[in-house]
Amino acid sequence: MAAILEVLGLPPMPHQQLVFDVGLELENGLPAYREVIVSMPRQCGKTTMILGATLDRSLFWGERQRTVYSAQSGSEGRKKLLDDFWPLIEKTALSQGVAKVHRAQGHERIQFRNGSILEVA
Repeated sequence: MAAILEVLGLPPMPHQQLVFDVGLELENGLPAYREVIVSMPRQCGKTTMILGATLDRSLFWGERQRTVYSAQSGSEGRKKLLDDFWPLIEKTALSQGVAKVHRAQGHERIQFRNGSILEVA
């Protein structure tokens, strides 16, 4: 995930790297932890970590993945996906893995060429 954030121009801060190293550890190729809870103050990079983890899973896990992003409301989730996440992805080589960006109200999602989907709930 750190490499993905580097490509996006958002190198991970030390506390983000610690979450990646510990919370997203793999055992026998599978996540060691079913659930990872991260609590930190506002503006400390939680959303950036989520984007890195989501792109890693969507693009590089080999089989189709479905990830869901939720926020305080559907409209806030839509804004985050289409106004924040997509512009970061679009300007990098990671965009080559994207098949389509769906913008229809209530059906916002990024569909990847391998069949993975990042959608808003």
